[in-house]
Amino acid sequence: MDEFIIPDDGLMVKTADGRPIVELGVHEEGSVVRLFSVEGEPKLTFATHEDTGLIVVGNPEISGIAISVNPATSEIALMNSGKNITLAINATHSEMRFVNSDGATTNKIYIDDDGGQIGLADHNGNLLLSAGAESSGGSCHLMNSNGETVVLLQSNEDTGNITLLDSTARIRIMIGHKDDANIHLVDEHGRIKWTTMPS
Repeated sequence: MDEFIIPDDGLMVKTADGRPIVELGVHEEGSVVRLFSVEGEPKLTFATHEDTGLIVVGNPEISGIAISVNPATSEIALMNSGKNITLAINATHSEMRFVNSDGATTNKIYIDDDGGQIGLADHNGNLLLSAGAESSGGSCHLMNSNGETVVLLQSNEDTGNITLLDSTARIRIMIGHKDDANIHLVDEHGRIKWTTMPS
């Protein structure tokens, strides 16, 4: 097998008319191989950086896919028009993030050995809904524009509850079910003012 030495500043392979075909680069932490389209734009990149391997398809600034793998984490990112979706997996959990063109995370899904969580946000990234599930039950928080929980839904093997809170996190209405369903109306001091529970 023939060998050739790449110069320290890399190597570019071109056609007779000067169109780039392949670029080879080396640096202290790894190496890069870049393939070009017939228009002379980079379309496929293979790279290594220390213990990470990376593949990039397309142009991440416009439209592309990036795959990176190292001993700690495997990650795939899809990018288009400034938006991206990223899936990451490591030894303890997996998560998927949706980011809009303003750079705000509007949706996140998180899964580990205990259960899963999902968060939904507005276009500015302000969290408005957070829901989770695990072996003992599930919960869902609905937030106002300030990020304060105003509705809480909870369930487990025996009971289900709906709680409405004011902007200071004080409980105002509770609806619960175990053996019987009951409704409690609570004043601003936390005292039950009206209830369906037998006295």
